[in-house]
Amino acid sequence: MENPWVFICGFGGLWAWIFLTVDTGLSHFSFFGQDVPWLLHFVALLSSCVTCIVWLCKISVFQRVFLSRLFATLMTLAAIAATVLWNWQWGRISPVWQLVAAVADGVAIVWYYSLWGAISAQLKGDRTLLYTSVSLLAGAIMFYVGRFVLPDLASVLASCCILTSTFLALAKIVHRTLDLVGATDVKQAPCASARFSSFAELISPRVYIGFAGIVFVYALSRTALITTPEYSYDLPMPMIITAAAFGLIVLLQNKACINLAFAYKIAVILTACASILAILFCSVYIQAVAGLVGASIILVEITNWVLAIFLAKRMPALTVALFIFIRLINHAAQVAGSAVGVILLPDHALLLLVVSSIVLMLVASFSFPDRELTIVIDKEMEDNGIGIENGAERLNGNEAGMDSGTAVTLDEAALEAIALRFGLTDREKDIMRYWVVGYTHVAIESMLVISKSTVKTHIKHLYEKTGVHSKIELIELFNSGRWR
Repeated sequence: MENPWVFICGFGGLWAWIFLTVDTGLSHFSFFGQDVPWLLHFVALLSSCVTCIVWLCKISVFQRVFLSRLFATLMTLAAIAATVLWNWQWGRISPVWQLVAAVADGVAIVWYYSLWGAISAQLKGDRTLLYTSVSLLAGAIMFYVGRFVLPDLASVLASCCILTSTFLALAKIVHRTLDLVGATDVKQAPCASARFSSFAELISPRVYIGFAGIVFVYALSRTALITTPEYSYDLPMPMIITAAAFGLIVLLQNKACINLAFAYKIAVILTACASILAILFCSVYIQAVAGLVGASIILVEITNWVLAIFLAKRMPALTVALFIFIRLINHAAQVAGSAVGVILLPDHALLLLVVSSIVLMLVASFSFPDRELTIVIDKEMEDNGIGIENGAERLNGNEAGMDSGTAVTLDEAALEAIALRFGLTDREKDIMRYWVVGYTHVAIESMLVISKSTVKTHIKHLYEKTGVHSKIELIELFNSGRWR
């Protein structure tokens, strides 16, 4: 990514469109006189799911269309159509056209998430957090402009933002990225069922459950907020402040690692406070509720995107599927939260508070382990293939994760040649990458998020396939060139 402004303007344009169109438009719907704001969310989610199923099932014709510029043009037109429909006067738009817009949005958002996910995965670790937070800051600023400065031109502004996002992606970046996605995801990636099982190998499923729980309670709080008569849509400013603060912290900090678990736990606290105030005292503390709701969702969105980037770096073949998967979890949690909020408010506020409290307590207690969510942002370490790992091992050096007595400088070309020569699996190759440079069982277990017994089993298979009996012999094989 040679020019940071290309990424910030393009990715920020996508988020501006999401804030101005998707989150706003999907939150208003009346069907046969009944106010059901979650229904459009559900239709868009269903549309996204169908698109993802087709993609993940490896239907070759659809994949070729998906990666074509013609499809990009169609997706852009669909996004603009949804923008125009959702930002027009509500009395003039029939429910049928709103449902059509939701379907178009569901397909378009999958394409845009795939596109910018593949682009984001190419960022270096020391730029990932900064670029992501600044991009969401830019999106939040445009959200503010569209809602308070130029409300009559909100649809025009959102359309310009999504056009900018598409143009910059296709013209400046994606001529390489799409080829990479097409070659890797279509031809080399595992089947659909294997992809989903691979997500559990990348990181514990409880992390996915955790951020889904946060978004669920956020949607509950947001539903309580937008159904309050005094509400005047005061979300943009706290979103701007949160994104700016996150970017400033990243810019000033000088650490080799950053703990995403801490960011998630802060989001839990913000969401908990927002839910209590929104459910019990929304009309009294409406400004505070809006601030907490806006801050929590922007923090979760930044953290989710950064986590997806670092997971994609560890398994490039799953880049597109991974970003889509995380988006679907986010969207499904919002649908569930909105639906539960509409059903339980205002007659069952106490029950709603109990539900949200239980969800957040469970999330806070077991969903965000520090060990699994400490990521390396040091450029040198990332260039050596290390992404998510145990923070204590990274900070304490050899004492925690390295066996300095037996190590070799890693030659990726030699590693690839050995893997091809001896028929190593991708997982065995990953373990060999860390094993020969001196990492211990414990360190590999943490970095690859697998059990100690699994590490030992893979090392045993590694020895059997290469015909060696110890780590020293494996290193000698690596250095000797006998595999040529």
